[in-house]
Parts: sequence; structure tokens; C-alpha cells
Amino acid sequence: MQVTVSDLTKVYPDGTRALSGLSMDVSPGEGVVILGHNGCGKSTLMKCLTGLERPTSGRLVLDGINLASASRRELRPLRQRIGCVFQKFNMVGNLSVLQNVLFGLMGRHGILASHALTASRESRLAAMQALERAAR
Repeated sequence: MQVTVSDLTKVYPDGTRALSGLSMDVSPGEGVVILGHNGCGKSTLMKCLTGLERPTSGRLVLDGINLASASRRELRPLRQRIGCVFQKFNMVGNLSVLQNVLFGLMGRHGILASHALTASRESRLAAMQALERAAR
């Protein structure tokens, strides 16, 4: 997925400036780490990248779609291709790790795909491979 961020700024209603003039490009297949101190804007950037927050100014383009002006209808297919785990994981405590990972499929394949017993073999395999990568 091509990501282009140009002069991105996010100021919250209380006046908190979470991002100021951020610019970066990420090419398809490229791996990127967002690293910084608490409160430097990492989570705000991720929320902007997933369309959960709208930037105050600047451009944020994913595969040719400007997220600053995208409709919900335009955001849905993009969100289905993005995986994001925030600092507060919001995991369901009484479910297995596998089921928590499978919940990411719910928006793409429906609620049955998000349960370990009813998920397809391919979905369970992909979830296990993701868990193995994360454990390395």
C-alpha cells in the first residue's frame, strides 16, 4: 500500500497539538516502525492513517485516496486492508489469543469468520502465522 503524508497536523479541540507538519512516504511492501516517547503523536498518526481521526490540515493519501476528505464508503475497503494494534490492546479477556486475532476478520468476512471454530482453515493458518511473526 502506498502511503503519502504531507505536512500533516492534528490539533484536538482542547488545543493539544498532537502532530505538526509531519511528512513521510511509505512504498508498497516497505516495513516502517513508528517509535517515540509517550505523547509524541504515534497513536494519533495511526488513528489518522486508519481514518479514525481526521487531520486538522495536510494531506494523507493511501493508495490514491485522500483520507482527509474520504467518505465512510471510501474508507471501508482501506480499513479492511489495515491491521493496527493500539497501546491499549482492547483484547477480549475470556477468549484465546487466536480468537482475538481472528476478530480482525469480522469486518471483511462476517462474524462467523472471527470465531476459531467456524473460521476457515486459511483464516486460522494466517492468524497463526501472524502470531508466529509477532513472537519473533
